[in-house]
Amino acid sequence: MISKRMILNISVESLDGVSRIEPEGGWKNKSLKYHIRVSCMVCKIELFDLYNGNMVPLYLSAASWTRGQDGIGYHRPLTCPVCKGHGGLRILRRGGKPMVDEGEAMPVMEVQVVGNFRVHEDIKLFYFGWMCRKEDDDYDDDDGSGALFGPFYVDRKGNYAFKYIVNVDDDDGDDDHEDEEVILQIKGLKGSLELTEWEEEVKGLRIKCMSLLDSDMDSADSDE
Repeated sequence: MISKRMILNISVESLDGVSRIEPEGGWKNKSLKYHIRVSCMVCKIELFDLYNGNMVPLYLSAASWTRGQDGIGYHRPLTCPVCKGHGGLRILRRGGKPMVDEGEAMPVMEVQVVGNFRVHEDIKLFYFGWMCRKEDDDYDDDDGSGALFGPFYVDRKGNYAFKYIVNVDDDDGDDDHEDEEVILQIKGLKGSLELTEWEEEVKGLRIKCMSLLDSDMDSADSDE
């Protein structure tokens, strides 16, 4: 059966007043969910889940594990409702660290695509909260222990803004002074799934989740 490799890269366009950002629980958190789009390459139609008779978006998560029609376990089984072609997505490795560099893509997940399916490049939505840190004179940011904010949820454009109160010191020693209100902003937080050759080395993906095409491995073993 056809098998392709995709790498999920995460980037952020702008961190205004924010020193670093990462998902709640870190990149090792298995419950992180990503809204993905998948199409059948034979029928050229997009696939959806059915919930209470309604079509809902597909999501991918390391916490989900189900056997597909081929008897192989997947984190996201896939079946085309028209041609009945089947396969699925399997998360092979995960990794990542707090994001500190604007505009720099960071690989966080390796995904195997089994079957005649096309996984669209852009992640449509993050189904999880984010945490960020703000540089502050009252904290030591060199070791990443600055003021912590979150969890919060970015919109579909990957944006979020919130207020932060800064204590303003009075050089004249006057106790009567007003605190300063600062707007912190995250802009353009996005994910992109990119087709990558199996032989290509991807740095940063340190966590072994499962062996390629090891259909006997269950969810309890998939994150060892």
